[in-house]
Amino acid sequence: MTNGVRNVGGSFAIALFTSLLISGAAKHAAELAAAGGKPQAVALQAYTSSVNDVFLIATAIAALALPLGLIVGEISSTS
Repeated sequence: MTNGVRNVGGSFAIALFTSLLISGAAKHAAELAAAGGKPQAVALQAYTSSVNDVFLIATAIAALALPLGLIVGEISSTS
């Protein structure tokens, strides 16, 4: 059961981060194109900015999960 939940959770995380990557790249590309950037530079910068956004979100999730993981570890070691 644990492995199944882990696999499904990983699949959902990949789907979520991929969706955030694509939508973020489109948003950044529109902003950069409106600012008058070169088309090749716009695409590369939009993708790079979107990857940075996804890593920032993943870092925030990990930072929120770390204390919870430590609490669970502490509870399970005292039981």
